[in-house]
Amino acid sequence: MRVNWAQVVGFIEQHDATLASSLVGVSQHEIDAVQAQYRITLPSAYVDFLRTMGENSGTLHPFGQTYSHSFSELLEELPPDGYPTDRFFKVALASEEFAVDLIDIYLDLSRSDGHDAPLVLFETSLKPAPTHINNYYLSFAERVIYRVFWQLELSRRRYREDVLVSGRDSSDSDAVKRMALAVLTRSGFAAALPDLPRVGCLTRESASVAASISGTGRLVKFQVGGDSRDALEEPVRELLAAFPGPTRSEPAAEGTGSVSPCCPETT
Repeated sequence: MRVNWAQVVGFIEQHDATLASSLVGVSQHEIDAVQAQYRITLPSAYVDFLRTMGENSGTLHPFGQTYSHSFSELLEELPPDGYPTDRFFKVALASEEFAVDLIDIYLDLSRSDGHDAPLVLFETSLKPAPTHINNYYLSFAERVIYRVFWQLELSRRRYREDVLVSGRDSSDSDAVKRMALAVLTRSGFAAALPDLPRVGCLTRESASVAASISGTGRLVKFQVGGDSRDALEEPVRELLAAFPGPTRSEPAAEGTGSVSPCCPETT
């Protein structure tokens, strides 16, 4: 499924015009040259990302503040040393000066569907044996969509709380996510960004909800934000009523709540 990147760009422009004006993309010519030189096909979500903010994303940090995704910096490390380019393409490099381990982030092109691809992590200095590779729980597109929504929508809500719903397996979690989004839609929420297999982002005037499926595929996490306690409590109650045995975090105090991970999470 191709991601509607125009919807992502529109969301950024609507929420932060200054940020939108600071984004610096990469030319299609440069992207095509890299694909031709290394005989690879980059997924369309990554190509669209590159064309929009592949050189500089301003204050938006899709992989966390300790990672750089600048295409010119990534190209300086090509050709790669110790890993096959036809399988792995680096999309973010660790920029923490005093980090003990430099864990970089790659697209796994061998599992790309042409539009998106899983993310994997391994230490830069190691040749990636299977035991060295960690799978990130979201795909490239899912990671970017989640980060955009978190930074420009959820983090700006006055109150935040999490609701966790357990499933028996990944198919059960898929059903939980779909049902929850349907419940919220009936109560006035609308999709703010493209709906992806493991991530869904919805908003209404005074509240926001991000749904994500865990790396094990057995847990669906709903991060709920509201401008007031009442605005927060209403979607939380709807989610609690829709499923058997959900759990909720302690009600968030003003200006606090769950925080978005700044570093990659693995399965």
